[in-house]
Amino acid sequence: MDIFLSSHGKTYSYQFLIDEINKKNEYFPLYKTNDLFLFFVNFVKAIANNQKITLIDSDVNISEISNFNASLINKAVKIDSFHFDDYNSIISSIHNSTSDITIFTSGTTGQPKKVIH
Repeated sequence: MDIFLSSHGKTYSYQFLIDEINKKNEYFPLYKTNDLFLFFVNFVKAIANNQKITLIDSDVNISEISNFNASLINKAVKIDSFHFDDYNSIISSIHNSTSDITIFTSGTTGQPKKVIH
């Protein structure tokens, strides 16, 4: 078994990651979780399916971010998801993705700032 991630005493294989990505044709454009594996499932699914995503640190104070609609956090959105047979097909889709990835700076020197990559 090729290990994708070990977190909090649990080990996740690449095959399990692929199975979870293929499970539902939806993702969370704004996702906040303390579960690292679920974070990666959502992130990889978004990028591999060419979807925009905003990464929200689990300890961010949403009230510090201006013009941010917190009601959209963890709201699933349907997508026309690709089915991935193996990890190589996911990597290929990620290489061809033009997804916007939005993050927020830490705010250590002031209010957090939005950065789009």
